[in-house]
Amino acid sequence: MFSIILVVLAVILIAVFWKKTEKGWEDHDVPVIGVIITFLLIIGLGTLLIVNGNAYYRQITRLEAIRACDGIKVVYKAKAEALTAEFTKLLAETYPQYEKDIFGQITPEKVAVFIVKYPEIRASETIKELVAQINKLQSDIYEQDIQKEKLLQDVRVNLRNPFILPILPKE
Repeated sequence: MFSIILVVLAVILIAVFWKKTEKGWEDHDVPVIGVIITFLLIIGLGTLLIVNGNAYYRQITRLEAIRACDGIKVVYKAKAEALTAEFTKLLAETYPQYEKDIFGQITPEKVAVFIVKYPEIRASETIKELVAQINKLQSDIYEQDIQKEKLLQDVRVNLRNPFILPILPKE
């Protein structure tokens, strides 16, 4: 905002300078006004470049963080699926009478349902630990989704900022 005000002020000074030179200003005033106008333009444009460069860098950083969230989410999902497979195998070995219910139905999201459905499974410490790990991974996946949405919102807001030049990378 400051840089835009300086540039506008410099343009106004240029207009006044041209009007005054038509009416006849003394020669010693002309260089001083020219220096002031040049100084204001340099400061205004420099500030504008710094602000926009900083906004561009922040936008790139946010977009990279969004990509990182997606990568972390994939890793968490793979880990949750691996733990779910281990959970399924353990259940099938320990409680073969539930095998029909277990296979083909267990997903990381449904692990806790089997604990509730079969109370005797709840007693196993190994099962409890697996379920806790799977639930933690599911929670981490949701947290990555929330973080990604916040970053996307920041990217969209930055794209609509009227004081930033439209040179920012998009989603």
